[in-house]
Amino acid sequence: MSKKFIVIQGIDLRCMRLAANKTTQEMADKVGVKRATYENWEKDIGAPNMNQFIELCEFCNFDMHPIREQFKAAARKLKDINIFRKRVYKNDK
Repeated sequence: MSKKFIVIQGIDLRCMRLAANKTTQEMADKVGVKRATYENWEKDIGAPNMNQFIELCEFCNFDMHPIREQFKAAARKLKDINIFRKRVYKNDK
């Protein structure tokens, strides 16, 4: 039996929003959903997709740099072993 991997919980979204002094409407507008949808996410009814979550983190001034650096490091590693072919990260030096 597989378990559902939960990336983010409603309480995390709520804490992030309140710490950034944002309204539920501002959060919803940022990712292009209705306010009721965003409020449901805070109640653990549904969840943002990964792109929406990252956009919300950046909107609330959460530092996403460490995660991006991990992806860049993985890309460099793949380049080094000659598997990496099509995707190129901008500013990857």
